[in-house]
Order: sequence, then structure tokens, then C-alpha cells
Amino acid sequence: LIELQLLDNMFSGTIPEELYDLTTLQKLSLGWNDFSGTLSTRIGEMTNLQMLSLFDNKFDGTIPSEIGKLSFLSECVLVYMCTCIYVFSWICLWILCSLVETTRKHIEIF
Repeated sequence: LIELQLLDNMFSGTIPEELYDLTTLQKLSLGWNDFSGTLSTRIGEMTNLQMLSLFDNKFDGTIPSEIGKLSFLSECVLVYMCTCIYVFSWICLWILCSLVETTRKHIEIF
């Protein structure tokens, strides 16, 4: 499996840990759902991801710094993904900015 798009399905709860076992995925889109909880540090194990879209969910906590391990990531959309005020840890924001600056990748954060 190289692409998984589960847009607008009203899924809720946390992202199942089994999803992070799909290490061959290149595109993962989970937008327009009601996923909640924290994004697992296991996201860093999905090293083939080129596109990650998590917009319009109800995550809380911080974006794990392990997202910086996704060296093939060229598009990352995190728009309205969190219901909390404090979305990012500063180190994660630095990692994302470094990805954009050094690789000219497309990352949206709102």
C-alpha cells in the first residue's frame, strides 16, 4: 500500500497504532475527520511518506519531533489540526522550518 486517503469519514478517537506499521506508505491523508489525542512519535517510522495531511481534526499536545525523520516528506498540511492553543513544541517548529528551508518542501501550518 503506497497511498491511503481517508478524508471526510467522521472517524474519531486516536489514530490506530497499526497505521504506523504501514511503512511503505508514500501518501497519507486523514483530513476532515474527528481524530483526537496526540500524534504518536511512531510517525517517524513512516520514512517513505512524501505527503502527510492531517488538517481539520481535534488533536492535542504537540507535534512530535520525530516528524523530522521523514526525509522524503515534500508536502505536509497541518491546518486546523488541533483544538488546543499551544500546538507546537519549539524544537518541532524548528525542524519543520529547517525542512522547508533546506529542501524547499511545502508545509502549511495554521
